[in-house]
Amino acid sequence: TSMELDMPAEGNVWCQLCGDHDRQGCTQEEVSKGSTTTKLTTRLPKWNAKLDSLALDFKGRCCVASARNFQLIQGEAVAATVNDTVLQFGKMGTGAYSLEFE
Repeated sequence: TSMELDMPAEGNVWCQLCGDHDRQGCTQEEVSKGSTTTKLTTRLPKWNAKLDSLALDFKGRCCVASARNFQLIQGEAVAATVNDTVLQFGKMGTGAYSLEFE
């Protein structure tokens, strides 16, 4: 399963045309024509022979394996490395999760 997210580019307000955070100053057509977004994509796991499974490197920032753990990178996920991660969500313990972003 993968995830894609479109969000305003860094430094842009939500509606770039009118500068209105809740878009009340623009029509939907104006917003869709002038919006600048950043694409975030799920970072793909790599095969780990030691674990005999797919795994993501959280650089020690995630303590427990979970199907809910994920990392997002900016752009396409094909050749992404752990250094390309801009957001990560990982399980830390029973009922405890960590969300980190740049």
